[in-house]
Order: sequence, then C-alpha cells, then structure tokens
Amino acid sequence: MERIGPYRLVRRLGIGGMGEVFLAYDERLERPVAIKQLRRESAFDPGRRERLRREARSAARLSHPHIVQVYDILEAGPADSGDSIVMEYVAGRSVAEILQEGPLPLPTAVAIAWQIADGLAAAHAAGLVHRDLKAENVLVEDGGRARILDFGLAKPLDGNESTLTEHGAVLGTYRSMSPEQSRGEPADARSDLFSFGVL
Repeated sequence: MERIGPYRLVRRLGIGGMGEVFLAYDERLERPVAIKQLRRESAFDPGRRERLRREARSAARLSHPHIVQVYDILEAGPADSGDSIVMEYVAGRSVAEILQEGPLPLPTAVAIAWQIADGLAAAHAAGLVHRDLKAENVLVEDGGRARILDFGLAKPLDGNESTLTEHGAVLGTYRSMSPEQSRGEPADARSDLFSFGVL
C-alpha cells in the first residue's frame, strides 16, 4: 500500500506542470484528503520547493467556505520523492471541466461567480493576491459550492515577503492574466479582479 507520510494513497486526481495531486486517506482522523506533491524532476529544486512551501503558508492563512483549506505540509527526506501539501479534499469538478459540457445557465453562472468573488475578497482582506485565478483553479462541489485553490503564485499585498519572482518575470496563465502581469509588472488585488472578469 503506497503512502505519503502518514497518508494512504487512494488514486491520482491529476497532474500539472509542477506537481501531482492524489486522493489519500488520513487514517488517524479518518477522513479523505488531497495531497499535492512535487514531481520527481522538481523534488529537489530549491526554488520549486520554496514555491510549494509558500503556497502552503499562503493558503493556510485563509479559512473561508469558498477557499480550499490547507491542513499540513510534508517535507521530503533523502529517500522521498518530493515535498507535499495536504489539503481538504473537495469532491467535485473544476469550472474548466464543467464548461466543456457547454455554457452554464445564467443563475448557475451568477451563483458560482458570487462565491468566487467572496473567496477572492477574503484572500485580499487577508493581504494576499492570488495571481493565477482561472477556470482550472476553481472547484465546484456536487452541491454547487465553489472553492478557489492553488495559491502557488500568491504574494502578500504588503510586499513584505519574497515572491521568488525576478523583476520583469511573467508569472500566471496568459489567457487570464492582467495586462500588468503580462508586462512583468507588480500585481495587486486589481490584477485578480481582471482575471475574475475573464473567468
């Protein structure tokens, strides 16, 4: 039975540019969790490890019904495959997956948009700008509740914490980023609002 730390792996949920996400089971608290683990080729890259840790710290600052909660971070040992973030498991689909079936009915679209805006406002009130809001980073539970995830590019609005970003570097997703992000300029809450409007 494969494990990551104390968590028993159930199945892979997805794979991205930097990591893989697994459904796992916490046998101590008897609950399902989602685990995002750095891919093997990124496992010992100091910049990517720090970006994962920053994602965990950023999301852990937030406790809101429309943001996926972070529970734990596991740092890799010499024989491990990579650092991991342990998160709340949300049973549902991303907005991107839902939209593959066609346009949403207007009442559903408005309800999801309101929830995303509410979660985004909470992140901004906590001093964080997401910087990568897009359809793939919003999950919708089977009951209709929307949840923002993936704070891997988040940065403090006060600028007091290193962002791991060189001046002029472009981070985000080209089809949803704000004009200032595409120019490598500093992003703030207004940048997230632009991405929200695109979404």
